[in-house]
Amino acid sequence: MTILEEAQGFLDALARRDLESASRYVDHDLIAIGLALRPLRGAQAWRESVAAFWYAFPDLETERLTLTAHGDEVTLVERVRGTHTGELHTAGLAPVPSTRHRIDVGPNTVVFRFAEGRVVRIHARIRRLQFAWQLGLWPLAWAVLRAPFLREKR
Repeated sequence: MTILEEAQGFLDALARRDLESASRYVDHDLIAIGLALRPLRGAQAWRESVAAFWYAFPDLETERLTLTAHGDEVTLVERVRGTHTGELHTAGLAPVPSTRHRIDVGPNTVVFRFAEGRVVRIHARIRRLQFAWQLGLWPLAWAVLRAPFLREKR
């Protein structure tokens, strides 16, 4: 199986909201930068983050704009849309109550590094200010600007 096929299997499982199947592609020691305001360390932290986002945005849709492979990395450019109807719990922030606002955020770039068929690192560049603005969360936008992960190197 090529790295691109592995990435497609992983993303297809996420699109189906099949966290169990998606987790089979994730290394136990995964490091994910950019999915929350602080890095997520370990597969369990990643699973909790994904589940929390799906809970907060039950109608979330991800549109894959491009998916390319180079070496051991796969780059996804995507757009996400959904309605914030559930409380959002994310690493680095207090829970955000439902705003009932619709989001349309992107394009976002997510780079997945694979080793032995598993995702070992995720580096996401999400349009957080756009996200916070669409939810009407100016304090969140300020926190995003000050977040230490923005200064981390890939």
